[in-house]
Amino acid sequence: MIHDVIIAGSGPAGSIAAYLLARAGLDVLLLEKESLPRYKACGGGLPRKAQALIPFSVTLALEFQSAGGVVAYDGKSVFRTRTLKPYAALVMRDKFDHYLVRKAEAEGAIVRDVCRVTGVELLSEGVRVRSSQGEDQARVLVGADGINSVVAHLTGIIGKRRAGSALEAEVTVPLAALEDQGTYATFDFGAISHGYGWIFPKADHFSVGIFNASDAKEPQLRKILERYLERQPHIASYEIQRIRGHRIPLGGAKEVLHLGGRVMVAGDAANMADPFLGEGIHYALWSGTIAAETILAQWNHATLDFEAYTRRIWEEILPHFQYSQRIANVMYRHPKLATNMLHRSKRMQDVMFGVISGEHTYRDLYRAITWEAPLLLGEVIFKPYRGGGI
Repeated sequence: MIHDVIIAGSGPAGSIAAYLLARAGLDVLLLEKESLPRYKACGGGLPRKAQALIPFSVTLALEFQSAGGVVAYDGKSVFRTRTLKPYAALVMRDKFDHYLVRKAEAEGAIVRDVCRVTGVELLSEGVRVRSSQGEDQARVLVGADGINSVVAHLTGIIGKRRAGSALEAEVTVPLAALEDQGTYATFDFGAISHGYGWIFPKADHFSVGIFNASDAKEPQLRKILERYLERQPHIASYEIQRIRGHRIPLGGAKEVLHLGGRVMVAGDAANMADPFLGEGIHYALWSGTIAAETILAQWNHATLDFEAYTRRIWEEILPHFQYSQRIANVMYRHPKLATNMLHRSKRMQDVMFGVISGEHTYRDLYRAITWEAPLLLGEVIFKPYRGGGI
């Protein structure tokens, strides 16, 4: 069949693009290689800034909103802080992602799951996409098919990627552990070298994981995750229900993300995850939105040119990744010292959680670190804090 736009991948980037394009009246085909709804290994933190990008309510897809966070070091809580407003929601990705797909479908997008892209042929005025379910043609192809993007590989849009690694488990815990954790998300910067561990509470279990924010291979993620779980004082016992590893793209490189006016990549396929926390849902929604806006702005032109898409990504998103990388360089080279300094500065705590919510940027956090670090460093070295910390 011939469509206006084919989108490969039904994660947040692909689904939001499909929704916006279908709502504008375009014929959209959304392809997903797995059966929907599909499980996605992810902590499931949905920042408030990400929710603001979604043009419809997602309340029904949320576990709950989180208005507090715990920063820890190697299983020991360093401080617990509460924000004035919820800075993020907690979601299960299979439920949340499928909710977005359904919204796109309700606007008229055709959704085809268990449909793996196997080939892409560039035509004089469009593309031909071969899949496990046949062939389709469109004027535009959007690759939102993850870090191992078949679309990016077949079209040569992105070369070698920098990627971190993560291992995430869905963990059943006693009711007392759920009550103790509450709606607070935990970030532990002593759980793994050059990365962090997390505990994100869900309605009836924990999503627990570790993120190695380096492209160097970490061969013992399972052992590190199990050690991390065993060092949690409020978890007397636990049972891993599901565990899965995945790579996370480390964004920041100035890559061309389009091919003429026929193909573009978005989300993880375009390396849209920040190098510090590895958060990608917000940037997936953002890049998917930019992709749809670029297509719609040019749709009535005789010839399409998606240079504007790449340029907008460079101008709007890349600066966040560049400051995020600077913060990662500081935090992960000296995690114990950095966590102690964060503990001593309420301003830095507010800015850090403000980055997640969208009230602040990574640039703001970097400036706060640069401004306060000399004084805080002196406190840590010469005046050890006696009331807690690490």
